Amino acid sequence: MFIFFFFQAEDGIRDAQESRGLGDVYKRQTQSPPFCDGSHNAMACGPETLVANYWLPFDVVSNTQHTHDSTTLHLRVQESALPALQHCTSVVGPPFHFSARALNQLESRPYTPIRMYPESGDVELLVKRYQGGAVSPVLHALSHGEALELRGPLPGNGFENGVAPSASLALFAAGTGISPILQIAEAVLGSNGTRECSLYCANKSASDVLCADLIGALEEEHKVLSVWHVLEDGGGAVQGRMSSSVLTQTRLRKPGPDDCAVVCGPPLFNKSMVEVLQEYGYSESRITVC
Repeated sequence: MFIFFFFQAEDGIRDAQESRGLGDVYKRQTQSPPFCDGSHNAMACGPETLVANYWLPFDVVSNTQHTHDSTTLHLRVQESALPALQHCTSVVGPPFHFSARALNQLESRPYTPIRMYPESGDVELLVKRYQGGAVSPVLHALSHGEALELRGPLPGNGFENGVAPSASLALFAAGTGISPILQIAEAVLGSNGTRECSLYCANKSASDVLCADLIGALEEEHKVLSVWHVLEDGGGAVQGRMSSSVLTQTRLRKPGPDDCAVVCGPPLFNKSMVEVLQEYGYSESRITVC
């Protein structure tokens, strides 16, 4: 049996030797301070939680078009901030996210990295451009050599359930919800390569599928992983929207008392999937929305 959990530090790190000069990298907050976007107030553990205290500077290594309205930003933390990033990463487990903002801007938005390499300070963010958005169009247009700021990593709604070795895991992603789902899939499959795992990706069309190459590589590496693309226009393995009939069609096994499901997508998708999963037999306590 293994457990996903988050370490929570005390109110900052004050010992000079232990902090390695980092100071109060993390603070425990009970309300939104001026520098915070307030996202921590929606976390499963409530408004009092571990919050990164500083914005860290990152340089854009590359900006690669991903789909017609999304791009992958490859970022690298500036050398002076690398120790702080490495410390922050050591106390937060998956799924985690960053708050991101352009330089000299107050508006920020949460982004979940699809890849992160603490040793070098490299982070890959999937950015979907929303017309009229306050942050995404600016990040979407960044080019090599430009800079932005990230705060985090911050803990998300934690997948903290203890999972028995014989239990299965069903993952459901819509749109950019694939980023935290990939984090969880890689962590689970990496720690227990024999666990049965099913990944469902719901999108309107094949052109809207995000991280298709990473999903394919993960499926190729782990034979216990089954991937299903559910597309509204019928261009995928399964046509239509997520429903209990789709779960039956793809032969997702009926859940036992230890089997878990994780859902991540827009609010309406999350609400609908919780209802579908409960109809299929999952207990509420074994469903995590992140």
